[in-house]
Amino acid sequence: MPARLRFKLNLLPASFRRDFPKLRKAMARAADRLAEELNARVMFIPMDDAPNSRDDEVCRDIVDLMRRRERAAVLRGQIGVGEVIGVYASMDLVISMRFHGLVFAALSGVPIVGIHSRGQEKVRRLMDGLGQEAFCVSAEEIVAGGESLTDPIEKAWSNRISIRGELRSRVHVLRRAALDMNRQVRRWCEERL
Repeated sequence: MPARLRFKLNLLPASFRRDFPKLRKAMARAADRLAEELNARVMFIPMDDAPNSRDDEVCRDIVDLMRRRERAAVLRGQIGVGEVIGVYASMDLVISMRFHGLVFAALSGVPIVGIHSRGQEKVRRLMDGLGQEAFCVSAEEIVAGGESLTDPIEKAWSNRISIRGELRSRVHVLRRAALDMNRQVRRWCEERL
């Protein structure tokens, strides 16, 4: 049965944008490897539909860089939060730079690989809190050639059964993160309004 592996990419801090094309190439190589070695279908899910986000464009760019484009698809159209969570729950592995993508997958017990960058430390902190730090990689290290994206993906895939159980037992970490985020938003609003 082919794996339904899912990639997601978000825009990076301005300081990293010049290296963004290298990261897209690394993601395309990893997606090709998944398609070739695991016969995976790779689903790209643009989540941010704000006018300047370009999530869908970035996803299409990565697919265009792939050799095995026929094994990839970009989710199109507007779907609700419940449907998005359902899509994540149906995956066998989620690879994401988006905090919410990792949360949606982890809530469903789906193994995750997080990609963090400077300015995106909440991804690294989430992965650490879930005991998944071995499956969290630095975008800057990937671009510099010092860290492979495929290594943590292969490790997560090999250990997916035990990871599912571990994630399900650590859902309380996600609840705590949600409460912390709620407090931060409330504090921000109180300071500015």
